[in-house]
Amino acid sequence: GGVGRGPSKATTSGRPARYGVAGSKRKAEVDDDDGSADDGDDWDSAESLSGEDDGGAGFTFDEDDGDEAVGENGSVVGDDEDFESSSDGGSDNGEKSGDSDGDSDGDHDDIDGPDSKPAKKERTEEEKRKVRQEQKKLLQERRASKPNASIVVRAKQIWEKLRMKSTPVNERSQLMTEMMEVLTGKVHEVTFKHDMARTIQCALKYGNLKQREAIAGELKGSYVSLASSQYGRFITSRILNYCPSHRPLVIDELKGHLRRLLFHAHAGPVIEEAWSRFANGAQRASLLEEFYGPQFALFRLGGSPSKAASLAGMLAAEPEKRAATLDALRATLESLLSKPSTPLASSSLLHRVLLDYLSQAAPAHAAGLVSGHLRDKLPLLLHTRDGARAAQMALLLSGPKDRRHALRSFRGLVGRIACEPFGHAVLLTACEAVDDTVAVAKYVFTELIKGPPPPTEAAGAAGASEDGPSDLLAALADNSGADGRPTLTPAQLLRDPHASRVVLFLLAGRNTRYQVGHVLAELQADDVLRAQTSKKDDDVRRKELRTAVAPQLLELAIANVEELIRTQWGGRVL
Repeated sequence: GGVGRGPSKATTSGRPARYGVAGSKRKAEVDDDDGSADDGDDWDSAESLSGEDDGGAGFTFDEDDGDEAVGENGSVVGDDEDFESSSDGGSDNGEKSGDSDGDSDGDHDDIDGPDSKPAKKERTEEEKRKVRQEQKKLLQERRASKPNASIVVRAKQIWEKLRMKSTPVNERSQLMTEMMEVLTGKVHEVTFKHDMARTIQCALKYGNLKQREAIAGELKGSYVSLASSQYGRFITSRILNYCPSHRPLVIDELKGHLRRLLFHAHAGPVIEEAWSRFANGAQRASLLEEFYGPQFALFRLGGSPSKAASLAGMLAAEPEKRAATLDALRATLESLLSKPSTPLASSSLLHRVLLDYLSQAAPAHAAGLVSGHLRDKLPLLLHTRDGARAAQMALLLSGPKDRRHALRSFRGLVGRIACEPFGHAVLLTACEAVDDTVAVAKYVFTELIKGPPPPTEAAGAAGASEDGPSDLLAALADNSGADGRPTLTPAQLLRDPHASRVVLFLLAGRNTRYQVGHVLAELQADDVLRAQTSKKDDDVRRKELRTAVAPQLLELAIANVEELIRTQWGGRVL
């Protein structure tokens, strides 16, 4: 008798086919995925299968012609003509159909195989609704099983109303009272949850001073963990902004962790905000001590801050520690500058540490640091006063080769550097300290007067270094402006209050009418060091620069005289 099964998924001709086994009580085992037998035989071509117990009798299967139907259980019904008997001894009854009961009505006793799957029944809308309700109920039960679930749910309900800008002031005050009743005593337990971080931030924003201090008081001792958290760092920032009495506590807890947190993706911005916006002079000096060596980190932390407000004052008060302190500071800086993840462009704290070392170290040691780690990274320092001052010191301390490398790193960025309130002073130092006037004219004034080079050329020049190309410098060299600011044309640069001072410095020198007082004071203070590292006479250097730049500058002034004469700084250049 034959055993009917469901249609296979594919044949060699691309159409489904039926198969059966005659003369055997066992059923063929077929893999439902690809229509091949478990023993590896190829079922895609029509071939004869012999049973183990029928003495060689078997069936061949032909391709389906589409006349059969599929029953409710997935078996094939009808179209018996597709089955042909191929027994060696012939069939006694001559029937085309292989029914085990001998009838020839074309019906098969369909038996599903062990791997057959019933057709998937489409759910009704009512069934889908019930499933969704069950899933929602399961989710609520799972949330309710977590610690402080009721507090989280209630706080989020209040937060949904509290955060709305349209909420009236009196209603917001009432909501904050309810929020504090829910959160009091539980702030530390729930604040590290991502959904509650926004709630705590909102409470710090809209609460009164007493409520803010209460929230910050419960988080005392956890500020380092909060600053390192993906969501908690925003709470630390809110405490610094809205809780004046807790700012010293936050800064004190950060002490001893700066070198580690400076590289942290989440804590780095918190460190920068605390240093640049909220720390006073004594607190800054205390934070910097961590970089000066382990003796300061171990014995000054938690105690009274150093009376000296700077590294210079500290070394003057304790001269016996000068060598050990500077060696430790150099090792720290070399470690920081050698790591690609160091936030050199965004950390004003690191700019200050660099300035302290370059100002106090022996010229030979400082020049070694510049040559090994800093000469191609000066554009990253020029947007802060300490960073620009450190870049000026780097140019003064370095040798001729390192100075050319530094000027080459400015290529494509000179227009933006000249417009910086602090960065333009670095270009003034380059005019006074670099003896290679050809390089200064090429990399500084040619770009100011003719405009930046093509983006690819500028990116290649800015990223070239012994350590390989710098992706950040290449991005900064893009003429579109990596920070979203458009690049000014040469005529616009001559009208800019900062960029015009670079050209005026070439034309008029240290004229107090055109230059800022503190910049001139810094240049005058650098004269002693400049006399040791620069050999060319100042008058000769200035004359060579004017000779190289004058024709191009005159051409630019003549072409844009109508625009320049209408502005204060453009008129001064004329």
